[in-house]
Amino acid sequence: MLRRFLSHKEIFDKIKDNISKTIIDSEIDGYKIEGAKRAEIQRREDLMEDMRLIDELFQEIENKYMGGERRNLEDEKKKLKNRFDKLEKAKRHISYKISKEIESLEKKATQVDEKSINYLLKQISNLNIAIKKYENKKEDLNILLESTKNYKWLKSAISEYEKYNFEEITEKPNIWYTIFFALIFALIIAFTVLKSQVGIIISLLGLAGIVLMYKRRYDKFLADAGKRDEILNLKNEFKERFNEKLKNLAIMNEKIKNIEDDYNKREVIQGQLKDEKSEIDNTNLKIAEEMKGLLEKEIGMEKWLEELEKKLEERRRLKEQISDKNVELARLDVEEPDYIKEKQEVVYNKDEYIEVKEDLEKIKESISKKEEELKTLKHSICKHTKDNFSIEWTELIKNLADKHNEVLSEYKNLTAEIIGKKYVSEIIEELYKEEDEKIKDALESEIISNMLPQVTTHYENISLTDDRMIVSDTYNDFPVESISDGAKEQVFLALRIGLAKHWFKKDELFLIFDDAFLHSDYNRRPLLLDKLIELANSGWQIICFTFDDNIRNLIDKKVKKLKDEYRFYNLNEI
Repeated sequence: MLRRFLSHKEIFDKIKDNISKTIIDSEIDGYKIEGAKRAEIQRREDLMEDMRLIDELFQEIENKYMGGERRNLEDEKKKLKNRFDKLEKAKRHISYKISKEIESLEKKATQVDEKSINYLLKQISNLNIAIKKYENKKEDLNILLESTKNYKWLKSAISEYEKYNFEEITEKPNIWYTIFFALIFALIIAFTVLKSQVGIIISLLGLAGIVLMYKRRYDKFLADAGKRDEILNLKNEFKERFNEKLKNLAIMNEKIKNIEDDYNKREVIQGQLKDEKSEIDNTNLKIAEEMKGLLEKEIGMEKWLEELEKKLEERRRLKEQISDKNVELARLDVEEPDYIKEKQEVVYNKDEYIEVKEDLEKIKESISKKEEELKTLKHSICKHTKDNFSIEWTELIKNLADKHNEVLSEYKNLTAEIIGKKYVSEIIEELYKEEDEKIKDALESEIISNMLPQVTTHYENISLTDDRMIVSDTYNDFPVESISDGAKEQVFLALRIGLAKHWFKKDELFLIFDDAFLHSDYNRRPLLLDKLIELANSGWQIICFTFDDNIRNLIDKKVKKLKDEYRFYNLNEI
């Protein structure tokens, strides 16, 4: 833990982790490296073997590839190649001329803006769809107009029905009144025959009541005569419109409920048709303007598609001509960068071109037969270069040379890497020892020996055992990680002050403390702060961070004597 704070061990360990154990355990004598046959050392041995084999291959190339008979064939091949090259240049010139013809055709084709035409075709298609949709919606509207033609009349009729309360119209007194009258009259006769005065009186009263009721109902019947005419007319018109009898208000309410949704839909569609008609007219006008710009003349809507098809047909014809020329150009198989503008000394002749090319191939075939004996050699070379066996010899030899350089470069780099890493690992081991000695020397110094008991008032010595820091009092030894947090703060404060004085002596630098006394008890904090002030008085800059109000107030109180050399900052206010 101490090395982590006071040495570069963590950095050295990271460096050493990148050095394999094979290199660390190896022995180096100049460029002679001995070690276990694995990892980098094994790779170096393999590279040495590769270089030996490549050197042997170059010796075989010198002996077998540079033969005289093969050279004669090469000379003959050179003559044919010269004639072939002239014909090839003539072919390139022809390719150039065809390419210019293609450019001229393409220029004409570009004047027919296919993108604009396709755009207009799409716009016209969309317009036709919109018109068709508009017509379909008009048909739907006509159906709705037919199904809702009685809606307004029905709504008015319901209002009138409710206004005059037609359901309360009094009907003409029915036959029951006559029957009751006859019965009572018969009772009067009977009571008269029986000479029953009481019966006669009661019967007369009943008769008077029947007459009075009949008169009142008949008067009401006469008073409702106008309403009866209205309801009769209403029922007749309802019958005529709906082909069914009107019995009551509920029937009309049901009717209007059934067609109300269609009526509302009709109103919506009428609004939509108005908007769609406006949009169709605007689109029609816009397309007409664009057609005029494209064709440079005005034509009717009925000829739009015909004219656009003519334009597309013109472009297709040009494209076919371009395609034919491209096929002709492709058969010549000449890349554009290879075109030759200038007229050549020979005229391209396809038959001669083929003949010379065939003769050239025959010479190559003869050379190839001579190269049969080199197959084994070539195969061996390809194994090293990872080339395909069909590669040309000159390229193959170049690749073999590149492979030799590549292997040699890797061998040198790997050798340098092994030697470098070996030396780095040895230096790191030496630095480990030096830093351990430096830390132990510092821990055993008089400054730290005096500082530790002054700050902690309990522990007397501090030492380093392996990688563990041990503090001791009069009786026992304690690993630092086992003591309390407050005690740790005091030990590390003593170490910081002591090491600063020991290593930097009279040099005045700075120390930063971040809540260094947070776990120390309140009685010990003034003593710890006194040690910091003592260090500050010797010229050191001390920077303390804390969120503990007690520590802040204690610092304010203790450092007043420093006057202008003390600054307080509240980070929340900055």
